[in-house]
Amino acid sequence: MKRILLRENQLHPMLVVFEDLHWIDSETQAFLDSLVDSLPASRILLAVNYRPEYRHGWANKTYYRQIRIDPLPPESATDLLDALLGEDPGTESLKRLLIERTEGSPLFLEESVRTLVETGALTGERGGFHLAYAVDDIEMPATVQAMLAARIDRLRAEDKRLLQTAAVIGKDVPFALLEAIADFPEAGLRQALARLQEAEYLYEARLFPDLEYTFKHALTHDVAYASLLQERRRELHGRIAEAIEALYADRLNEYAEQLAHHAMKAELWGKALIYLRQAANKASARWAFREAARYLELALDVLDHMPDRDTLAEAEIEVRLALRSVLLPQARFKRIAEILHGAVALADRIGDRQRLAWAIVQLVPVSLELGDMDLAQTSSARALALAQEIGDSVLKTSAWNYVSHLHHTAGNYVQATQAGRQALECSDAAVAIAVANGVFTALPAFLLLSQAESGAFSQALADGEALMRRVEPGGHPFALSLMSLVIGYAHMRRGVAVEAIPVLERGINLCQTFAIDVQIPWTASTLGMAYALAGRYKEGVERAEEAVRCAEALGINRYQPLRTTMLANAYLLADRLDDAQATAQQALELARRHHERGPEAWSHYLVARSMAQLQRAERNEIHDRFLAALNLADKLGMRPLVAHCRLGLGRLHAEHGDKYKAREELQGALTMYREMGMQYWQIQADAALEALS
Repeated sequence: MKRILLRENQLHPMLVVFEDLHWIDSETQAFLDSLVDSLPASRILLAVNYRPEYRHGWANKTYYRQIRIDPLPPESATDLLDALLGEDPGTESLKRLLIERTEGSPLFLEESVRTLVETGALTGERGGFHLAYAVDDIEMPATVQAMLAARIDRLRAEDKRLLQTAAVIGKDVPFALLEAIADFPEAGLRQALARLQEAEYLYEARLFPDLEYTFKHALTHDVAYASLLQERRRELHGRIAEAIEALYADRLNEYAEQLAHHAMKAELWGKALIYLRQAANKASARWAFREAARYLELALDVLDHMPDRDTLAEAEIEVRLALRSVLLPQARFKRIAEILHGAVALADRIGDRQRLAWAIVQLVPVSLELGDMDLAQTSSARALALAQEIGDSVLKTSAWNYVSHLHHTAGNYVQATQAGRQALECSDAAVAIAVANGVFTALPAFLLLSQAESGAFSQALADGEALMRRVEPGGHPFALSLMSLVIGYAHMRRGVAVEAIPVLERGINLCQTFAIDVQIPWTASTLGMAYALAGRYKEGVERAEEAVRCAEALGINRYQPLRTTMLANAYLLADRLDDAQATAQQALELARRHHERGPEAWSHYLVARSMAQLQRAERNEIHDRFLAALNLADKLGMRPLVAHCRLGLGRLHAEHGDKYKAREELQGALTMYREMGMQYWQIQADAALEALS
């Protein structure tokens, strides 16, 4: 991929060009997506090109414009042919035939002219060709692929063999590698390469530090590769793998991807498995999760081909557990469940308690995501029992973390906090190593979330800072974005938008840069709430809406009721009261359907708030809604929400002249806000009390 950067000046923006996005790798794609999101605030003009099969998510951006490159219209095709053939009147009928046959494809037109020259139908030179015989006697292949295949067949035998060999290496062809496998004397090799360059099949792509050739067009490469018999291709792939191992023996890890590709094509399954795992590790190390997942999926396919698969059970479990870690950012929950069930079955079969425990503990969150609460509970209990039996501190921490996770999902915030504190007992060093190896289960995130819902903000933020210190040195984006989310969530629930916003913005940027899709919805909804609390209503609503849409697109159902309550709250703060009431009611229905009692309590409260501000409902109906929220929040230990409900009830009583009840509720809310350090809300309760005087 080529990138061109032009320096920005006072008159013109910076131009950034990305070419051939259909060959983009996942890491560059993540960077490009992040760049696209930043464009509205930048003086950058981004230009990209790609084939129709490439997919992106920019179509809904107001600042995105697609310019389709269609085949040339007849007049433009005529201009091109005039440049290629010249203006001999005798070629006019040929030009009309070529335009009709090629339908204006520039590549097809160019290749047609080359074919006619090579077959003697045209004589002369570029821009001055003449027909050697009548147009009716010219036979034209029906497709550009057929034309390229025919051109390749007309090459000298040694040139054709060299081109096919180069095609097996790939679109880019290092000279040293081609020389090692081509069975050509050096002088003959260079002469053949010169002829292929002259015929415009290849060109020199790089001279330093090593000479490298590339195919002029990907279609030429594809046709040359397809022209080889399968057995010959397999043999060449095997020779290429051996040549790479010999040429670069001291740095094979650099070539793991190429070695994996050639070993697979050569059906050297043992080598393929080794190099695919190396390639996946490399991709994971630079946090290219989609790329790592692709290599690990291929590794599972390779294992299916291995005759001694039963002896590779441990390796297969490791591949499955690694695949789970890189699929998680993509929210591929159904696939994760499949591979973990396979890992559990294998570990059970060979009696490997350690790997069995790791597979089971990781089944807990995916079972929750897929709505299988029974499996989540049984997996959690079994994982904890195995962890205590084995005595692995990181495994035990992970098991307790998911016990906390279960309780949090059910709205049992006190129990979730108790279990989460058990997960804090693992040493900093052990957690840091685990996180560096992609074991994010060692981070008790749901402890902080439960503390935030319970109003233990000081403790939540202290624990958050301690956990952040554990993950900062490794710099793993998934761990950093997770901790940014939970710390930002605690600040947001406390009402301190100025602290929440920078933390959450860091988290959302990490998610977008490294394609951590699974954490975008929750982070975006929390950021939307923080923006709304800060008075940035338009941004807040847009972020919260985006979060709900994103979760729906990804199929993330768990905590969708919570995200919907935050959207309703953002609408409420933005004074979009009808939207707030409708969305809060929707959140209530979702919460009941998914048995998420915490969001259910929030939904009751937000329905009551919106009804009170709309002033369309009877006092008793609004009162009952606040009371329903208060009772459920009190039962679940949601002290901030209890305080909000008392503030809402106090205002309701004040509006209807019941000063005694109003003062009682408002004073109770004020006391709770002070105890929890919720100054934003404390100011509102103070103001409501003053208004009673």
